Amino acid sequence: MTALPDLHTEDAVEAFMDDADASSSALRTIAQVAGVTGPLTRPERGSAIIGLGATEVLKAMAPLDARLSFTERQWLSALDGQLPVDTPTLLHHGGG
Repeated sequence: MTALPDLHTEDAVEAFMDDADASSSALRTIAQVAGVTGPLTRPERGSAIIGLGATEVLKAMAPLDARLSFTERQWLSALDGQLPVDTPTLLHHGGG
């Protein structure tokens, strides 16, 4: 199995997310590509692969959720510098 499998069906996404080893391996690969070197904590299962670092949040969504990814990017951009707390900075995104 490759670190980032083809996840173009709901069943494939569910199976992948239920496989903690496969999704953790994908998270490590994504972190490496994004240049995140610190330790990451993977929270409980959700609809996306999420890794929490000291100053980073990695979130990888399945292609089926590209529309949601677009919406999240728009909100991050709109909220940047507008709140009394720091908001995440979008460093990378793919597609959507």
